Amino acid sequence: MKAITLITFLLLTCTVAKPQQAPTVINRFKLLVTNEHDEFLLIKWKGNWEVPGAEYGDSTVVKPINEFLSDLAARLGINIKQPKLAGLFTYYMNDRKYPMIFSYYTAKLDKGQPEPGPGIEEVKWFPISAGLKTIPYPNSSAIIKQVLSAPQIVWGGAFRVFPSEGWRYEIISDFYKMN
Repeated sequence: MKAITLITFLLLTCTVAKPQQAPTVINRFKLLVTNEHDEFLLIKWKGNWEVPGAEYGDSTVVKPINEFLSDLAARLGINIKQPKLAGLFTYYMNDRKYPMIFSYYTAKLDKGQPEPGPGIEEVKWFPISAGLKTIPYPNSSAIIKQVLSAPQIVWGGAFRVFPSEGWRYEIISDFYKMN
């Protein structure tokens, strides 16, 4: 009788207990490349201009970050030098359950002529003020302005972003120095 009770208990426990699913945090990398004319590179993707980027860790091959950034630049037809972490920013999107982490890196153009890669409509160098006005995401423009204003500092910050409301954003944690 004890054995039947124990087996029944174990079966009920296994069918009732739900496995805990780990939170899904998305890691996106942005590569802010500047040239010798104090311009920065933007790509036009899905009709909008933005800093080139990619999701990190979505493949079975894990690469060192500098190699990942070099590959990202190579897909745009350029080589970069002096890649440097510029900031880590947390985005809480109102339509997602878990946050997104955006890692912004700066780099200098080493050589090459930018050209659109797969899925990219256009690639263009922009003077800083014009580029900031061209990007339709106000929080991204604020980050770029902050990063370029003091490139020796690694910045942090957190935002709540509302894509369905014209990319309106609220500051959860204003920019702060991480180094």
